[in-house]
Amino acid sequence: MKKLLLLTAIAVFCSFQSDSQITYTKVVVEQVITPDQETAITEHFRHVEGVQTCRMDRINHVFLAIYDLSQIQDASFTNWFVNNGYSILCYYTDDYKTGEMVSISITNCK
Repeated sequence: MKKLLLLTAIAVFCSFQSDSQITYTKVVVEQVITPDQETAITEHFRHVEGVQTCRMDRINHVFLAIYDLSQIQDASFTNWFVNNGYSILCYYTDDYKTGEMVSISITNCK
């Protein structure tokens, strides 16, 4: 009986997990980013539903976000930068695996 309950709990948990697709996007902007812009960009996206974590790195001009693709589309990030006057050098989107290190290299950008 305990095994059946455990298997049922695992199945229910997995069904909830399958609805979400954790993804990351990095956006490389062309402009110099000031410390105030770095903070404002990071804070803006922290409050977007579905974003698990994000950060604008002003030294490397890279914005990185890890988010649930079922709640926000990756184009939302690039659109926001363009609509706010930033030029995008490149961007990259891929599935995120928990605990994975995400490179900020621009070698895999589109």
